[in-house]
Amino acid sequence: MTFGYSSSKRRGRGLFGWVLFIGLVIMLLVVLQQNRANVASVSLNEFNQLLENGKLHEIELSDTEAVATVPGGYATPSNQSRYDRVRVALPTGLSGNWEFVQRLMEHADVRVDQGGNLLMNLLLPLVPWLLIFAFIWFFVFRHIRRPNAPAV
Repeated sequence: MTFGYSSSKRRGRGLFGWVLFIGLVIMLLVVLQQNRANVASVSLNEFNQLLENGKLHEIELSDTEAVATVPGGYATPSNQSRYDRVRVALPTGLSGNWEFVQRLMEHADVRVDQGGNLLMNLLLPLVPWLLIFAFIWFFVFRHIRRPNAPAV
């Protein structure tokens, strides 16, 4: 009788491990897809042309990049896909330059990104490590701890 209970308990732990592992993978994929959704990367020259032509509506400025909304959509020259937003990598220190920020403010609404959600900034770097440790725990250590375990 005890053997059946122990077996179902082990099966429950194994199922919980798989659910946890798959859940962490799905969470990582969802977070990564949200950051890349419908955004085209452009050069600083292309960004400047869009700004001068008045095609950028809202610009979110951070230390390393600027992400702008293009109301009519932006078609890339290479594959003719349409994007709602464009992203440009900024040289170091450019986002802190007042003349640059003032020029952006003349052409569009500018919001400054102060680093985003603190919780996401702490959890996002931990997700890959959690996946690695979960993999090691559920597939290596559990196998070693189990006596008379069959070889994999």
